[in-house]
Amino acid sequence: MLIQTGSQTVGPFFHDGLFFGDENVLVNEKTQGQRILLEGTVYDGDGQPVPDALLEIWQPDAQGYFNHVADPNQAKADTAFRGFGRADTVNNGQFLFRTVKPGALSPGVAPYINVRLFAR
Repeated sequence: MLIQTGSQTVGPFFHDGLFFGDENVLVNEKTQGQRILLEGTVYDGDGQPVPDALLEIWQPDAQGYFNHVADPNQAKADTAFRGFGRADTVNNGQFLFRTVKPGALSPGVAPYINVRLFAR
């Protein structure tokens, strides 16, 4: 049984203008850290795949730093790592991100990847 999560409609026409191709790849040949694939399938409340959803992720680099002005450790961040990505779902609801295993921001804080889902 699928458990419904909170929702808010952002459509019906948001999707087509928000994804620009390779935004799901957060790494390049110079990026430090263990490469991982973050992949999955988006389902609606009836258990059917959602073919036109958009997902955004943002995360720290492999050492636990964000390349962002709000991070006091920005100077230590891996400049070859994007830290933010977008992926759309295909007809069967699947998505994929190429990223790195995130590092912990500080002792006692679990590594994490933030995910935001947009769908009609």
